[in-house]
Amino acid sequence: MKLLPVINRLKSQVSTLQVVGTASDMLSDIRQSVVLTPAAYVVPLIQTASENQLMTGVSQDMTFRFGIMTVAASNNSGTTGAPASDELDTTRWDIKQAIVGWRPPADGSRNFSKIVYAGGELDATTDKLIVFLDEYETNFCLRK
Repeated sequence: MKLLPVINRLKSQVSTLQVVGTASDMLSDIRQSVVLTPAAYVVPLIQTASENQLMTGVSQDMTFRFGIMTVAASNNSGTTGAPASDELDTTRWDIKQAIVGWRPPADGSRNFSKIVYAGGELDATTDKLIVFLDEYETNFCLRK
């Protein structure tokens, strides 16, 4: 699955994001210590396929799972961490509103289903950043 349509969707639908990019963009930003927050980075995670359903051809359900790493500043957290946690929660919710139920554009013969939320978890924390990885899925049927 091409991730550029997801990136473009986030850019157009979530105006509070300072940065929207890919995993390589995130690594570059972190190395240069220039992560603007809140930020979202779209990363491919896994692709799975069902068993073939035909004897004389191919019919398989293909599932694509991708992640969106939401980054919020943690240095504004004071003693409780509440402001950073609130920013992270609000940003993650805005991203879900933009992505869940949206159907990525068809890519050749691949007509994707609407995106669903698949779960998430805290990925990393530092004295400056909080990173949360949310996972999403879409699928299509491969037929030949």
